Amino acid sequence: MSTYRKQTAKLQLWLGKLKSDDDDHLGAIVEYNKSIQVDPANPSGWLLRAESKIAMGDLNGAFNDLNQAIVLKEDFAKAYFHRGFIQERIGDFDQAIQNFDTAIKIKNNFVDARFHRGLVKRYLKDKHADDDLKDSLVQSKYKEEITNINDLIAQINDYVEKKRHCDNILINDPQNIKAYLDRALLKETNDDYSGAIEEYNKVIEIDPGHIEALMNRGLLEKEIGMLEAAIVDFGNILTKDPKNKDALGRRGLTKVKQGDIHGAIEDFTSVINIDNTHIEAHFYRGQAKCDSDDLIGGIEDINFVITNYRDTNESYLIRAAAWEKLG
Repeated sequence: MSTYRKQTAKLQLWLGKLKSDDDDHLGAIVEYNKSIQVDPANPSGWLLRAESKIAMGDLNGAFNDLNQAIVLKEDFAKAYFHRGFIQERIGDFDQAIQNFDTAIKIKNNFVDARFHRGLVKRYLKDKHADDDLKDSLVQSKYKEEITNINDLIAQINDYVEKKRHCDNILINDPQNIKAYLDRALLKETNDDYSGAIEEYNKVIEIDPGHIEALMNRGLLEKEIGMLEAAIVDFGNILTKDPKNKDALGRRGLTKVKQGDIHGAIEDFTSVINIDNTHIEAHFYRGQAKCDSDDLIGGIEDINFVITNYRDTNESYLIRAAAWEKLG
């Protein structure tokens, strides 16, 4: 590979890190995708993309990226740690410990891996748990978490017991929609959005027109960057219920994220045509109109929001910026 291509890939990683530091994980992933395309043999690109996916709740996608990072660099301690962290999150504790063990074997003073290994071992009532938790570096970095260790153990136990309850129901009744919905909510609450999407997929396989599953799947798809899929789900709801304001508004917000400002304005306008007093639709349409340089129309919508809902500093900022553009 030429020096120019390597430098290009590194620049895109740097741009991705900047966006990730600004909590723009979807934007960061776009940059990491470019870097990986230019230099797929660099394990750092796969690791960084995995970290952004974890932050967005796409644990399945992150796990796949981490596997690839480890293929490219067998002694990548950070990749093993993140893989263990995902397994801890989803309740696969034995595999989590194995990954934490490997990370610590590669990097003995890996504080994050030691804390999480100790946490999982404490949950499993392993007598060696405190070997990690009493480490001075761990005590320093995770002081608050260790102080509240019993609360963390209770949270893990609550997740495991509730998931086991859903699992048992579905073993005996694999068509039980409520159990899938409960398990989806459980995974969503645990920031496992891709896992929750899998549960909604199963509901929709049983009942293709299930509004709640379509809506929730669409929302999670939007969160993890599956924007086209989200738009399709909201559209399927609207095929069944053309006046569903939630689906219209959420599709509009997804289109904004996608960069389709004019399409978003159409959806927000549809909400307002159904309910002219809908504050959020006026706000988002006003914001979108200002972004599309329809400053007068945007100011009209923002004025409506300010008149009817005064406690909104962001509206004043949007209006002031629009006035400034108008001169």
